Amino acid sequence: MSKLALLTKLEAIPGKEAAVEQFLRDTFQIIAEEEHAVHWFVLKIGAHTYGVFDTFEDEEHREAHISGRIWKLIMDRDTELFSRSPQVHTAEIVIGKST
Repeated sequence: MSKLALLTKLEAIPGKEAAVEQFLRDTFQIIAEEEHAVHWFVLKIGAHTYGVFDTFEDEEHREAHISGRIWKLIMDRDTELFSRSPQVHTAEIVIGKST
């Protein structure tokens, strides 16, 4: 099981939620082709709040993901879609279940 993770919190500008969700759907193909992230989930936490949860095999892959295409795309659209800069938290999975 992958032990390293990232949890990114994204706050959509009110009224831009559909655009944020479409943007995240559009990035899925990039993630599908990326070798860095093992798992990638997009969560809707509240009316305007989204979370992206990724897991990685090692620190090298996590760092490569942070500096990769997805992060650049998010930052390119930062002020257009998000009410504040993304909040990125590194994490370590302590307990988990995977089938």
